[in-house]
Amino acid sequence: MSRVVSTAGLVWLCVGGCSFDDSKLDATGEARSFEELCALPGVIFCEDFEEGIDPAWIPDGGEARLEPGAAAPGEGAQVVALASDETQSHSTLLYTFGRLLERAWVRFDVLYPEDFVDPEGAIGPGLGGSSDPPYGMLGRSGVRPAGDDFFVIRLLPRPIGGDPAFHLEAYFVNMEPTAGGQFYGNVLAPPEAVLPRVDLGQWQCVEVGLVMNAPGRQDGSAEYRVDGGAIGPVGDLEWRSVDSLGVDTFSLDSYNSFGDGAPPASRPNVVRYDNVVVSREPVGCLR
Repeated sequence: MSRVVSTAGLVWLCVGGCSFDDSKLDATGEARSFEELCALPGVIFCEDFEEGIDPAWIPDGGEARLEPGAAAPGEGAQVVALASDETQSHSTLLYTFGRLLERAWVRFDVLYPEDFVDPEGAIGPGLGGSSDPPYGMLGRSGVRPAGDDFFVIRLLPRPIGGDPAFHLEAYFVNMEPTAGGQFYGNVLAPPEAVLPRVDLGQWQCVEVGLVMNAPGRQDGSAEYRVDGGAIGPVGDLEWRSVDSLGVDTFSLDSYNSFGDGAPPASRPNVVRYDNVVVSREPVGCLR
């Protein structure tokens, strides 16, 4: 199933006065199937790659291919694989929302293989906005946003003590510089948080969300969840200084710097994704 809920820009799947049938929830309060996730109020876009790669995606370099498999038993028969190697540093699919959002969440299932290369320089999916969507939020490493140009949060599978963990990195107006005075992504997590482990070779459920600030105030926030465990929300964030900037783009990405050398094209670095949902609220994991 892939479904874009839109006509002439964007029409929500469910607006004002909608209700959700609690019978669709299991004992944990989460939807039981991908189809039921897609039926939740506020859902904008669903993609499980069962009918191929939806035309709503914008390819941006690299190779996106379909492979047999499923993130959850009984939930489809194929997934999308994003490959990188010595000939291509990234594979990316972009989705634009058709209008600016004040709050947005994306959920997806992801599998990093046991032989995943170069976790030190890997970058995963991103969510953000810019004055030039969809590309304006991309390639901004080392740049602090001015408030009217871009903002972005990105999921990073990075090592901690030798074990890779999921980090959420962000670029925003009031971000902090490094010790050298440079502006590279700030990691968003409460000081006491234990960052969730990347379980190589296993499917994991990830959700990433942000809420925009009111221009002139630092009242924005961001949060992410891995297999249902929440990191955040982290608040006091200034994403923008103007109303004309909002959440407009989601990037399904697999980027690698390959600082220790890239694998050959015959054995690419492959990250697999399944069951993508873009919505105004978190929708949870599959049963």
